[in-house]
Parts: sequence; C-alpha cells; structure tokens
Amino acid sequence: MPEHHNSDRKEHDLRLWIAAGQHGIFKAAFSVENQTVCYLACAQETAPLRMTYLIKHPDKPILYGILRGEGFSQIHAYQILDNGDLQLINSLDDCPAGAAHISINDEGSLLAVAYYLSGQAGIYAILPSGALGILRYEIHHSGSSHHPERQTSPHPHWTGFSLNSNSFYVTDLGIDQICCYHFKNNQLKLQQKTLTTQGAGPRHMAFHKASHTAYVTNELQASVSAYRYNPENGQLTEIETIKSFVKSEPERPHNVSDIKIHPSGQFLYVLNRGVDLISVFQVAQKTGKLTWIASEPAHSTSSRSITFDAEGHLMFVSGEFSDTVVIFHINSNTGQLEWQPPILTVPEPMAIVTETIVFNQG
Repeated sequence: MPEHHNSDRKEHDLRLWIAAGQHGIFKAAFSVENQTVCYLACAQETAPLRMTYLIKHPDKPILYGILRGEGFSQIHAYQILDNGDLQLINSLDDCPAGAAHISINDEGSLLAVAYYLSGQAGIYAILPSGALGILRYEIHHSGSSHHPERQTSPHPHWTGFSLNSNSFYVTDLGIDQICCYHFKNNQLKLQQKTLTTQGAGPRHMAFHKASHTAYVTNELQASVSAYRYNPENGQLTEIETIKSFVKSEPERPHNVSDIKIHPSGQFLYVLNRGVDLISVFQVAQKTGKLTWIASEPAHSTSSRSITFDAEGHLMFVSGEFSDTVVIFHINSNTGQLEWQPPILTVPEPMAIVTETIVFNQG
C-alpha cells in the first residue's frame, strides 16, 4: 500500500487480518474513500494447523490467534509490523483440543480461551510486553443436554469478560448453560449457572453497555436470548427469547452463529447459516428488548463472523464455505445494510480483525 504524506485533510484506510483456517492469516487493506482493496496477501502460514480465531490487544499492536491440530490447540501472539506483516512473539503449544474462541479483558492483562472439544476453558496471563504468560485459571464443565449429536458432552463455544472485568462468562452449547464466574481475592469462583431452553445450544454472547443487557445466540434453535446482567455480581436474568427470523421462519435447515452489537449501541446483528441471511434488530436503550428490522442477504455461504470498523460505518462478514469476505455499508439511521463490491476472496475465512489507519490526504 502506498505511503501517504502530510496535508490538511485526513482520510483513513482500514487494515484487516483474516483467520483463514489451514491457510494461516491473510492481511488486506481497504480504501474507505475509493471503496477498493489496496492489497490482499498471506501474512502468516500455519499449515497443517488451522487458524480459527483472531483478536487484537486493546492497546498494543499485537494479535492473538488460536490454531487447531489433531487432539491439541495452540495459542500464538504476533507483533504487528508497520507493513501489516506479523512476527511471532511466543506461543503456548500444548493446549487442550478444539479451541474455538478467545477474548481479552479491557485491561489487556488476561486472555481467555473456550475449548469446544475438551469441555473446558482457560484464562492465561498477558505479560506487560504483550507476550503470553502462564495459565492463571482453569475451568472444567460436565454434563449433557437434549440434542442427540451436538449435546452429549460439554462444548464451551465462547468466553468473555464483563464490561467492568469483575465477571467472566462461558457459553456452553453442549450443556445448555451460560456459566458466570466472579473474580475475588485472586480466585475465580462460580457465581451462577443460567439454564437455557433444552436443546437451544448457546453459542456467542454480546454486551450492551447502556441497558446492562447481554444477548446470546442459541445456535441449535436459531434464536436470540436477552438477559439483564448485574454489573456488581455478573448474574443474569432472562428478559426474552425470540427467533432470529421474526416475520417468517425459513423452511430449510438453519442455525445462528455470530452476534454483534453496533458500536452506536442502536442495532444488533445475527448471522443465520443455512439460509445465509443477516438479521437486523433495533435495541431499546432502556429495556434492552429487540425489535426486528430486516433480514438481509449475506452474499456468502456459511457466514461465520461479523466485524465492524471502529466508526461503525462498515461491516465485514466472513463466508467460511464460499471463501469470501463481504463488505456492507451500514445505514446509521436504520441499521440496514447495503452490499457493494468488492468481495474479498480469502480461503476458509473464520474471523476478521480491523484497524483504522489515519493519514493526511493531499
């Protein structure tokens, strides 16, 4: 991407890193002004391991990724170089099997991993340098639930910290539970087990700051549950559960995957796989209740993840089976999506990280 020099008018590009399964990590740059892809290339090879998730440190130019092998996982920390390339800082090489998701607390001091296949979660220290440190806390789940194939054992699918970092959550698809743990005196103690409907399969979770509401996608029943959360102890109280398709339920098999709240807090988006649609909801700022607005075509197959730019003008959706990253423009008044080319061709995209690059335009 060309260098940009001093001027009075500031524009910005977006830099992207994409977890691309066995193909590693791809880097790309997108010109917001010209609506064009400036470059797209592989930034890190990982074969035969599969890069399945990426997240950026809240303050440092560091990416963290999870890789899955046969019977084990790895966690890698990468320094972001000036040109967008990645340099390995360190790695944890003998982690439990089936890592599915990672999260970082707002302070950037702890990194959590959900191990889908192993029925457990781990919280690791992040050193002041950004390197990965020791395992601080280890959580093991037990039990089963209703679905004869997907729920014969625990399957943690997502981890996350509360907005004040006092609590820690694990959504477990295999046992239909959202487990809340509380940090106290350097210990992590189980605070609450929230039971979902049998066979719901809670997958991902998103927090709404203004209304103290948490939203969960129930993968197996293609629904969204809203919970009031207590900032002091992290406990959840259900508000409502609605189908991801409010107006009409598709006839062909489908489930939900990712869920994200728009940076403005006004809208919530849910990915529907099998039908490849994006459900758009209005968020009531006081009550947290959802109002369905639209279901927009995802223009991809098996849509897996949603990412916004920092300003909330653009949405990026990864299509795992179509080998595509699709870009949508977001209407700031209605929340509705407008798809416009280009579509990025990336093999097996699983997750996307964006970063704004501000420069002076002459």
